Amino acid sequence: MFSAFMKKPQPVPAAEVVGFDGEIVELHCKGPLEVGWQQVRLTHAELQLDRECKVSVDQAFPEKELYWVSLPADSMLNEELKSLIPEDVPSAENAEPAWEEKRRSPRLVRSIGIMSPVIPGFRTVSYDFNRFGVRIRLREAVPLGPLKLRLDLDDHRLDPIDATGTVVWCAESPEKGFWAGISLEPLPEKAAEIIDSFVAEVNSYEQGVLTRGYQND
Repeated sequence: MFSAFMKKPQPVPAAEVVGFDGEIVELHCKGPLEVGWQQVRLTHAELQLDRECKVSVDQAFPEKELYWVSLPADSMLNEELKSLIPEDVPSAENAEPAWEEKRRSPRLVRSIGIMSPVIPGFRTVSYDFNRFGVRIRLREAVPLGPLKLRLDLDDHRLDPIDATGTVVWCAESPEKGFWAGISLEPLPEKAAEIIDSFVAEVNSYEQGVLTRGYQND
């Protein structure tokens, strides 16, 4: 008699897998996904994938219907999605492609604002970065060579960081658009410390929750 008042279960949102780099799964989903752990039905036509699983939404771009998510460490999907890993995506710090490259400083897979007059539209977002370099996605290719850029860290307490770097490679993405790797010239000590602290702090939290300051008073 109370069935009419019971809350109906919400349907599990469906999302198409459009990319995988060995760590982060890129999804296209028309319905908004909240940041955090949730059940999602993942699909991929070529892999004949259509399965409900638990994912952690780490970065959300609802206006573009794109989401970057991670899978549980023991998920079998990590193995199934390996064929989607692009073999020609170089790192941000080296002109030579090196998927398993040992970086000089921990990287942070995160979207932050990147601004430069060299970039088409003057603004894009990072894919990963640290104090030595940044990997970005672009709609159009950019020429190799020096550039000035601004890194807008995703924290209202931190001022943007102006830097000088060099576009050391630019390659067409297997999915769409282009990848570009920018090697940063040595930053001022304070700016480098802020980036190191930001990367370490965010990497230490599964959901990227920022709870402590990065600047020394």
